[in-house]
Amino acid sequence: MKKLIAIILIACAALTLASCGSGIKVERGEKTETEETSRPKATAVQYPYKKEDSRFEYTIFEDSVTISGINGDLAEIEIPSEHESKPVTAISKECDMTGVSVLKIPESVTVIADEIFNNNATLRMIVINSPITALPNDFFLGCTALTDVVLPQTLTEIGLGAFEGCTSLQMITIPESVSLIGESAFKGCTSLESVSFTPNMTTVENFCFKGCTALTSVTIPDNIVYIGKSAFEDCTSLSDVAIPETITMVDQDAFSGTKWIDSFKSEFVIIGDGNLIVYKPTPEIVTVETEAPAETEGADGETTSAPAETQAPVTIKKYPSKVTIPNSVKRIMGAFAGHTEISSVYIPDSVIEISTSAFKGCTDIYSITIPDSVKSIGDSAFEGCTGLSSLTVPTSVEVVRDRAFANSGLKSIIFGADISQIGNSVFEGLYDLTVTCPDGSDMMYYCQYNNIPVVSD
Repeated sequence: MKKLIAIILIACAALTLASCGSGIKVERGEKTETEETSRPKATAVQYPYKKEDSRFEYTIFEDSVTISGINGDLAEIEIPSEHESKPVTAISKECDMTGVSVLKIPESVTVIADEIFNNNATLRMIVINSPITALPNDFFLGCTALTDVVLPQTLTEIGLGAFEGCTSLQMITIPESVSLIGESAFKGCTSLESVSFTPNMTTVENFCFKGCTALTSVTIPDNIVYIGKSAFEDCTSLSDVAIPETITMVDQDAFSGTKWIDSFKSEFVIIGDGNLIVYKPTPEIVTVETEAPAETEGADGETTSAPAETQAPVTIKKYPSKVTIPNSVKRIMGAFAGHTEISSVYIPDSVIEISTSAFKGCTDIYSITIPDSVKSIGDSAFEGCTGLSSLTVPTSVEVVRDRAFANSGLKSIIFGADISQIGNSVFEGLYDLTVTCPDGSDMMYYCQYNNIPVVSD
């Protein structure tokens, strides 16, 4: 009996060992299902996430950090180049820069939100070391306290209105890498005393320095070929301007309202490469005798007219009605705009372009001949010339721009050849106009599309 019990115990032990084969696998380094599920799993980091300290609010990405807010009342701020061993690469639009007077941006930052400085009345100094290539439009618009700006050497473009209304800005150094300063970039910078142009620039854009009333002198380098509309208009202290012969275009009102323009004594102000920018006619002083009836009052209170009595002579200014443009002129800018005293104009064959607003609003012009040398008729060139009833455009003209003849008195216009570029609203407001042009030309299709009577020659 004892032997039987011993045999049964040995058999049970063997069966137990057989059923625990997984234990042997553990000894070989393998994990059981029970062991694997019983251990806690590591939680994966979810990007992006927010953090903050006493100075900044951060948005943490997997490989970079964005400054998304400023904490506290910090007047002077230096943006860190890294946070938690990750580079700080951006400043977001949520950053409120109100109250900041000094700001330094490190080289690590490659993105700066467009409008975070708009109308900031406290920002006085900014140093930008980040390798940005363009200063966004309106970047420092209305920063009235801004006096010191350091721009990066990587910059190639200053956007539209970038410094407009920065009334405390006296000077700024433009990096030589810059090739474009946008329209109105420094408009209304009333304390700006000097401007500079880089070797990479070819234009001074429209309204760029308009209203910079502290500006006294400007030197335009040889690489500049175009000065835009109203570029220096109302720079009331500007008395000294050096312009090279390389200038091929000076647009309407580029220097209007400056002492420099006022200093010209000649009738025609011609600058650069034959650009007629201002017409300053010399008036004739004429003495005119006027007569008025002598009036008497009767007993009944009624007024009766007696024979005319001669009054004291009156002197008036009489401007010439006929204009002969000099042979040295190549481009007629807005020189004659608004000169309502002009009735006829002679244009020499030296002229290749009748540019923007050249004769706009000359309501009394009734006679004008465009020579065969002219290749382009600019925006609004004859707009509002209500006295002009007919015109012949020579075969040399290839371009007619926006509103060239709008609201004029034209009833007949003849085009000798096709026009390769036709602007918008060229004949706006001309309800009695008939156009004559070559059959199958672009001008014919233009007139047909705009329901303008057209005749083929």
